[in-house]
Amino acid sequence: MTSGCAVALLGVGAGAATTAYVMGELTQTYESGYSEAVQASTDTLGALKMAVVERAGDGRKTTLKARQSDESPVEIDIQRVDAKRTEIGIRTGHVGVWDHQTSRKIHDMIGERLALKASREMAPAKFDPSPAKPQPENPAPVAEPEPAKKKAVVGAAGRAPAPSSREATGFNPTLTVFFASGAEEVAPEEAPKLDRIAVMLHDHPGRVVSLHGYSDSGGNARLNFILSVKRADAVKRYLSGKGCPADQVLAIGHGSAKFLGANDTAAGRRLNRRVEIEIHNAP
Repeated sequence: MTSGCAVALLGVGAGAATTAYVMGELTQTYESGYSEAVQASTDTLGALKMAVVERAGDGRKTTLKARQSDESPVEIDIQRVDAKRTEIGIRTGHVGVWDHQTSRKIHDMIGERLALKASREMAPAKFDPSPAKPQPENPAPVAEPEPAKKKAVVGAAGRAPAPSSREATGFNPTLTVFFASGAEEVAPEEAPKLDRIAVMLHDHPGRVVSLHGYSDSGGNARLNFILSVKRADAVKRYLSGKGCPADQVLAIGHGSAKFLGANDTAAGRRLNRRVEIEIHNAP
């Protein structure tokens, strides 16, 4: 919590033109359309379990008022700048005792959602479940442990132990499930990827998928490892709910490792909070 009505320039964040706070309001301009920004702001409040108590707006400005679990107020003003830019101002806490840390967290999550939507629109990828074709980011699949060996050490909970290290070789967006900051459940927008995996496993009962969970570097390393395991388990539960047998799905947590992006940027941290899906042929 921060006292006073500071005026400061915070720099440029991911997907933003300017970032500053004035009189307790942290304001950021996003390279995103107005309706997308309103939706991302609403979804972020829902993900943080901040109940919206008032909503007002038109085609140019929307204000969302919400409450945190301790009943402290949160107010988000979404203002259209032009067709491709939107300004979002967030004020958290009470007058004179502003919670800038929570405001930055909300901005971070809004930016992640907008960046993920933009990346999907710019580079739609085709899904190819055939394991006979090696993934371009992994030119040496023989280096991966054989699935039969992994199944041999799966415990009662259906979770394989994490190997000591893995080569950072990039990722395939259609086989990667991304998570919001601190989240351990599969987001609705990620479900279509898993639906296609479920269909593939039903059609090819001789195939196995391994789920590799990761976190960004923020926070405690032990808690990050636990979170990475929970993310992999959440993907496994989703596939199990689609009727995929437990012995076709292996969940593995790696913690804060094998980073795909820089942890000092919102876009980089979003890439690091993920579960990668690898497809194997059973012997």
